[in-house]
Amino acid sequence: LVALILVAPVLLAPLLSGEWVGFDPLRTLAWPLASGVAQELFFRGALLPASIRLCGGRPLRGILLQAALFGLWHAPKAFVQTPAGVSPWVGAIALTFVTFLAGLGWGWQVHRDRTVVWAMGEHVIFLAIMSLFGM
Repeated sequence: LVALILVAPVLLAPLLSGEWVGFDPLRTLAWPLASGVAQELFFRGALLPASIRLCGGRPLRGILLQAALFGLWHAPKAFVQTPAGVSPWVGAIALTFVTFLAGLGWGWQVHRDRTVVWAMGEHVIFLAIMSLFGM
């Protein structure tokens, strides 16, 4: 998860925005805190247990299901933020794949630790780093 948090924004930035926009308190602190906490409460706090139950109590299948939904939920953002000259489908596929991987990691972590607190913190840090690239 640490590697994903540090590497993914740098890999996705050229596909989605391609520019360093710098620090803005609202965009870099407030938005990541609100969004990261809300997403983790929904996807890992509520959807993960429901997915595991839906998959007959099989944790791996439930984690895969919620990670897929997490990835697909982020895909439309690529169509809004992809710069001119780059296919929005490339951005959508990249963003869906990266958020699917993050969903797998956070889902496994929440299932193992039985708390969303660590995933919330990591998600907030991830979003704060991404905000520096206008994502």
